[in-house]
Amino acid sequence: MYNNNTQLCTPGKWLHETEAPPNTEEGALYLGYRCDTHLGFTVRSYNDTPVCILQFSTEVTYAEAISSCRSFNSYLYTTKTLDKFYLLQTLVTNWLWVGLDDIQTEGKLVWVDDGQELDPELISNIFSPGEPNDISGFEDCTEIFIGSLTLNDNICDKYFRYVCEQRM
Repeated sequence: MYNNNTQLCTPGKWLHETEAPPNTEEGALYLGYRCDTHLGFTVRSYNDTPVCILQFSTEVTYAEAISSCRSFNSYLYTTKTLDKFYLLQTLVTNWLWVGLDDIQTEGKLVWVDDGQELDPELISNIFSPGEPNDISGFEDCTEIFIGSLTLNDNICDKYFRYVCEQRM
């Protein structure tokens, strides 16, 4: 927050709805990220990791989820860090698509937002034991499994809910 009297900035983390907003004597508040709330996106966080997301209750295929998110200038939610994975667990009320697939190259899981390959060290923390396993030979997409709240590879033509994410 910028203090008009001292002409100094005070770094901050979060504002809480229960707190009164800063008054003119305290200074002006500036946010360092953007989230298209007018489109329905909301800022959620886990620990110090904020994300800008839009949740959908409609069940669609993986390709339809990707396309829908792109129409909102966003991408299918990614769980590149444990904090983002734990945040996703708090959102789950049903199976959800996650923006991670090996459609281009079998066995090479990449994130939809930037094409970066999944960090192998993250697999045991976010996937169900024994996953991803491509058990049917057609499991190229990733969803969060409602039973264990862990990731699982699945057939891309199944219908699941999804969450879009905007870069902040």
